[in-house]
Amino acid sequence: SCMLIKCMLNLDDDVSSLIEQKGNLANSMYPQCAQYIDGFSLFHTQAIEIGLKTALATNACKKTVDITDSVLNLQQYFGQHIYNRMSVSKPKPYPDLYLHAAQQLGID
Repeated sequence: SCMLIKCMLNLDDDVSSLIEQKGNLANSMYPQCAQYIDGFSLFHTQAIEIGLKTALATNACKKTVDITDSVLNLQQYFGQHIYNRMSVSKPKPYPDLYLHAAQQLGID
């Protein structure tokens, strides 16, 4: 998307600089809007009560996951089972991230 913006607006900035600026802006705004969807806590509690193991597998970068964890306390639900795109060599849409999370949970 940054390459497209660069071309459409005829910007002199290099694409990597635009990507970094976009990331910094998103990370600065993100804490004000991060929230669980309605019903998540109850859903998670019920999943645990019936014996399901849970993990978070996201295509987000570590910095975004860390920001989200600091705002929402993800560890209260997922403990150390929080995995981002850096956990695998082929992130989403490949299934590798989900398979890695399942392996870490000890499930098929």
